[in-house]
Amino acid sequence: MVVVDVAGVLRFQRPVAEISLPATGACPLWPVFQALGAPGLPIRRDLVLPGGQRLRAFAVAEAAAPASFDMPPQTTATMLLVADPEPGSDRADPLPVGTGCRVCPRVDCQARREPSIMSA
Repeated sequence: MVVVDVAGVLRFQRPVAEISLPATGACPLWPVFQALGAPGLPIRRDLVLPGGQRLRAFAVAEAAAPASFDMPPQTTATMLLVADPEPGSDRADPLPVGTGCRVCPRVDCQARREPSIMSA
């Protein structure tokens, strides 16, 4: 589970044994960031990590404080990741994601924000 703020900062993460998340940074393709653009709209998406591990993501955002003329809304989004929720099923094409740009081996990612330290 991860919680991010409107600046994209990981405010909270609960580690899961099956998924290794970086301490800082996150994949810009994660549904949690899509949720920030549509507060209140729940998002469910199947994902696949570079090693082939399949995940299901559930994400939703909410305004922590209302917007005003003097201050933009303070929005946070929460995403729950479930490892291999339906083994052997023929789910729709999962979205290829990583854990974070610096440690992602995907070379053809158009969402990459910084160079990878992983060898190609």
